[in-house]
Amino acid sequence: MGDVSPLSRDAYDRVRDGVLRRMRRRRRRRDVLVGTAVGVGVTALVGAGALVVAAPEQTRDRAVWCFPEADLSAVPAEGRRSMTDSPTDTAQYAVSFCAALWQAGVVGGAGATAPALDLCVRNDGTYVVLPRQDGDERSNVDFCAALSLAPDPRT
Repeated sequence: MGDVSPLSRDAYDRVRDGVLRRMRRRRRRRDVLVGTAVGVGVTALVGAGALVVAAPEQTRDRAVWCFPEADLSAVPAEGRRSMTDSPTDTAQYAVSFCAALWQAGVVGGAGATAPALDLCVRNDGTYVVLPRQDGDERSNVDFCAALSLAPDPRT
């Protein structure tokens, strides 16, 4: 059986070369698009990572979590200090803030008296204020370490 193609060998080669050229161009365009998309994605991730890392540093002295018990699985009341407030001792401000929430009944419920409060620090720098049980003689360092938190920065 002979060649059944209506094209001559030379014409066939030209068509094949044209198809291959178009395929290569498409592949190059696709590679450029994929490379651009990957670059944009990496840039977005790095930017988002920078925001996540930078944000706690900017807001850590403003945020405080007031827990009703010395248990991090309890539901805390969260507060933020206004940007216009600038106390000299932000740790003391956080403890005073939570004491006020205890007195108002926001933490611990209505009629609850504010127990001795301890300040600890989460790994992102946010202040955590927890009540200490009567008779608990542990130091702030030991109290916070038992909850996997850093101690009061003033100690």
